[in-house]
Amino acid sequence: MAEPTFASPVGAELAGPNIRISDETSSRKTRIVGASFEGIETGHAKRIGDGLAYSTSPNEWTLLDADPPPDKRSIDLTHVRAAIRITGSEAKALLAKVCALDFDDRMFPPGSAARTSVAATATEVVRDDKGAEPSYLLIASRSFGEYLYGVLADQAREFEVAKGR
Repeated sequence: MAEPTFASPVGAELAGPNIRISDETSSRKTRIVGASFEGIETGHAKRIGDGLAYSTSPNEWTLLDADPPPDKRSIDLTHVRAAIRITGSEAKALLAKVCALDFDDRMFPPGSAARTSVAATATEVVRDDKGAEPSYLLIASRSFGEYLYGVLADQAREFEVAKGR
C-alpha cells in the first residue's frame, strides 16, 4: 500500500514588504513527557541542533524537527497539529490583532513559549527568530489550521501581503 500524501490544511505562503506567513505543518512534531528535558523550563524554547524544543506546560515538551531521546516517553503529533510561521518586522503587529499576549521584546523575548488563544483558537506560540527578524510559530490543532490561516491572511491585508511563489 502506498504511503498517504501529506496534505496541509494551511494555504499558500503570503508575503508583504515586512511580513511573511508560511506553512510549517509538515514539520515533525513530537511531545515528550517526563521529569526534565534539556534544561528547558515552562514558557521557554531553545534550538537543539536543527530542531526546536519548547515547553508550555510543566513536565511536557514539544520537539519540532528533532529526534526524541530514546529514554523519554514520546508521542508523534505531526499529523494532528498545524504549524504556521509569521516572520518579519510587522509580525508583532499582526499577532496583536488576533492575540491578547504582549509581544513586546521585554514581555515575550526570543526563546519564549506560551499556550494561549489566537483568533479564539487554542494555540501554542513560540518566538523563534530568524536571524535579526522576529519570527513566531503558531501550533494549533490541525482541524483549526485552515481557519487560523484564513484569519491571519484576512488580518494581514493591511500589510500588503500577496501569495508567495
